[in-house]
Amino acid sequence: MIITLYSTILIIFLFNFYSFDDASTSWQIGFQDLATSYMDGISNFHNIIMFFIMVGLIFIFWLLFILYLVSKQLDINFLIEVFCFIFLVI
Repeated sequence: MIITLYSTILIIFLFNFYSFDDASTSWQIGFQDLATSYMDGISNFHNIIMFFIMVGLIFIFWLLFILYLVSKQLDINFLIEVFCFIFLVI
């Protein structure tokens, strides 16, 4: 049942030629083409900001994971270390 649902969604997405037009359609999956260069700049700015937010989040979770491993080896309370880390980040 789930495979049939996923394959149906994939077929609709791949063969929906109406979504490539500049006008919106019912149950459209993608966005319309941007009308002005200002909106194109806003969209590009959004993509750049989201990239740096994701890189920052990955770095912070990596640091928390390393902190967890170190606290496990040294028998330090992990919750106290996480609160201190978050306090220093803020």
